[in-house]
Amino acid sequence: MRFASRFKKACIQTFFSAGIYVASSLPAHAAESLTLVVPEFPPYQYLENGEKKGFKLDLLQEASTRAGYDLKIEFRPWARVLKMIENGDADFTNMYKNPEREQIYTFSQKPIFPITVRFFKHSDSAISYDGDFNKISLLKIGVVNKISYGKKFDEALAAGTFKDIERANNHNNLVSLLAGKRVDLIVGASYVIDSVIEKNGFTNTIEAVTPNLSNANVYNAFTKKRDMRQVSDAIDTALQEMREDGTFGTIIYDAFSPKTN
Repeated sequence: MRFASRFKKACIQTFFSAGIYVASSLPAHAAESLTLVVPEFPPYQYLENGEKKGFKLDLLQEASTRAGYDLKIEFRPWARVLKMIENGDADFTNMYKNPEREQIYTFSQKPIFPITVRFFKHSDSAISYDGDFNKISLLKIGVVNKISYGKKFDEALAAGTFKDIERANNHNNLVSLLAGKRVDLIVGASYVIDSVIEKNGFTNTIEAVTPNLSNANVYNAFTKKRDMRQVSDAIDTALQEMREDGTFGTIIYDAFSPKTN
């Protein structure tokens, strides 16, 4: 009886040992690949000596890993980004949400973070802005092509309120237009324009104008060519976990903290 008990125990141990061996010998399941396509939009995302950098990329890389996805990142001009997501050539990007865009893209349920949009002027300029677009409607205003600046500005732009619009391909070109006094005002997200100003040595040349144009939320926007809702929800959940465990705040803090040796 004692022998039978020992035999039974040995068989069970052998079974589990074999199971462990078989499981460990199987190849690990590769994470599903997910392609994020973005324009250069410092400090959110940008290229530096060929290296992909930016705190938004760091946030989405961590969230994607937690959600079980292998994130691939591609940089393209904004107009091309929109077309790639619309056609299903990439999985997602990030943008403001509006009714027109909701017809084309699948938006995340929760925003990633808010962005403050403002006018900027040359430091030599006496231009003032009190919130009334009609008072600046004849000025030459620079924008980046295909970028949304929030409902108020977008609707005024579509309605033809601004009579002289200069469209740049990227934020570096946009800031250069203002630094060279080829436009009267430019529009942009504070973090982005401030970053480009500092990088190009225009700190004493360009300044923000108040009041702000908008404080809008940025969302993940997925292609509608395939069902991305499960992916979107998984990344939303991961981002929320990052907020709760402090990872989100640490990434933001590190991005904007002075670097010391």
